[in-house]
Amino acid sequence: MLKEYAATFGSNAAVFAVNTASSILLARILGPTVLGEYALIAATYTTMVNLCGLGINVASSTMVARDREALHPLATHALLAAVLVGGLPLLLYLTVAPWLDATLFSAAPPGLAAIGLATVPFGLFSLFYGSLMVGFHEISLLNRLNVAGSLVVSTAQVVVVAFVQADARAVLLTTLVGAAITNAIMLALLAIKHRWRPRIDAAVLWESLSLGLRSHAGNLASYLMLRVDFYIVSALVGPTALGYYSLARSLVEKLWLAVQPIYSVAFSRIAAGASDEAARLTARLTRVALWLLLALGAGLAAGSALLLAPVYTERFLPALGPLVWMVPGAALFGGSWFVGLYFTGHLRRPETPSKVAWSACAVSLPLYYGLTSLAGIEGAALASTLTYGMVCFGTVAAFARASGLPLARVLLPQAEDLELARGLLRRREVLPST
Repeated sequence: MLKEYAATFGSNAAVFAVNTASSILLARILGPTVLGEYALIAATYTTMVNLCGLGINVASSTMVARDREALHPLATHALLAAVLVGGLPLLLYLTVAPWLDATLFSAAPPGLAAIGLATVPFGLFSLFYGSLMVGFHEISLLNRLNVAGSLVVSTAQVVVVAFVQADARAVLLTTLVGAAITNAIMLALLAIKHRWRPRIDAAVLWESLSLGLRSHAGNLASYLMLRVDFYIVSALVGPTALGYYSLARSLVEKLWLAVQPIYSVAFSRIAAGASDEAARLTARLTRVALWLLLALGAGLAAGSALLLAPVYTERFLPALGPLVWMVPGAALFGGSWFVGLYFTGHLRRPETPSKVAWSACAVSLPLYYGLTSLAGIEGAALASTLTYGMVCFGTVAAFARASGLPLARVLLPQAEDLELARGLLRRREVLPST
């Protein structure tokens, strides 16, 4: 498990380096206003991908972890869902495009949203494929694909913007082409490496939808919380301010790359492990992730104060304020991931984190609107941290009740966490010992 974690962490570090270099170059070339236009459409794209996912990604990981033969129908269902469900947002947009371009997307050039929405089916299949590989425990293959895809698409974006057309349309079109090529590679890997035999299985489809839709409600609330602030900031303070805000959020969300490899590697152990072991492992990983993210976030805030202007140019200095306010919330939200996995993957009770997520989402809307009206993008960042804090403490409290573990054992560092740190340094297997 430690070897897998190290490999996954290394691939995430590579993706982080590539994406960071790309984001710096794109920001310097495009400037805050165009970056804000792009961020609005990118937020729409990611929201639609997760809206159309129907929770199939969560169900796929869980089901494949328990039965590898389920890969064949699940991959077939994933492809069909990506085409049929993923194409709906673009069709709906085209029916009312003039109205949407004048209202929700007024901060972006007309028609730009169509390019972003055309990418949704490809992004949806990539989401499903990644979930299947996590459940199938093909972490190494997924890592290589992520690094290669990130490198190629990011490089292409910079080249196109620098030498062909410096606007948001060029970035989105490059993303669309890259997503289509990535999907073709994924299908080829399924056919060649996994001997994929496409077939529809009604029983598997029903089970995946039953589990997936129950978890989807909570995931949808989480993604609305992650991106609704973009629309509020755009409407209240405009695309230039959104450019500053989106840069801050992009940098802060990169902290989660430190936790994602742990999540991927631990998924099958929490989902399919014995009850006591799964609960102890969930508690351990939750507190380790929380304090790791807080420490990394403090470093990010300090480093940004020194490097933001030299790296991104002084035009982006207003991004520093919201970045600092977002860091605690990002740490809290990332720390809650394993608790959500425990409820959804192990207990098969996705409705518990769903209730917490929707409660926080309902509070977040007036918070974002009120604090953004009062304090601009710094207020929006504070609202983000308050919302994520509600999600973290709500889900952790529910986990403590369900598992019988004391709340302090979930949140506060324990002596055994030092063993984990020493094991990582010495490259010993430590995570199974809970």
